[in-house]
Amino acid sequence: VFDEEERRSFMAVWRYVGHLMGVPESILYHDEEEAQRIHRYGRMCEPPVGLESIAMANALINSAPYVAGIPTLDARHRLTKYAYRLSRGLIGDELADQLRYPSGTGRWALMNFRNMGRLRGWMGRHFPKFINNSYTHFSDLLGVSTYDEEGIGYRVPDHVYAEKSSFY
Repeated sequence: VFDEEERRSFMAVWRYVGHLMGVPESILYHDEEEAQRIHRYGRMCEPPVGLESIAMANALINSAPYVAGIPTLDARHRLTKYAYRLSRGLIGDELADQLRYPSGTGRWALMNFRNMGRLRGWMGRHFPKFINNSYTHFSDLLGVSTYDEEGIGYRVPDHVYAEKSSFY
């Protein structure tokens, strides 16, 4: 559950991400209502799941522990299972099955994720000394996506053909 400021911030960040990805200004949304309308149109035009989308979806989930810097094999395995369950809860069983996600229930993982966030917020309000910061769920997710010199760089290729691009 986002407050109004968090909702506006979320929409602003994703509008900026779209801009960085090269989405033309003419089709970038300006507010949440317009974004939801564009999303509905996009879903109507979405192609069926193919091998490429299956490979990409599974690769993204399996790479999450490495991107997050999880050091041990057991912890990486637990995070991957949790990511599959959360993703299944967000996209629904039908699409998750098409993407060949492991079977399981995503609703419980999603409910657990939400409840842990609520608990963290409650603890922050009532026992601030036990909570290191007052970040929201969204800020936590953004924190995982930031990288430093040891992580993923944002360098772009210097040639249109990857094989002719210099190695960084």
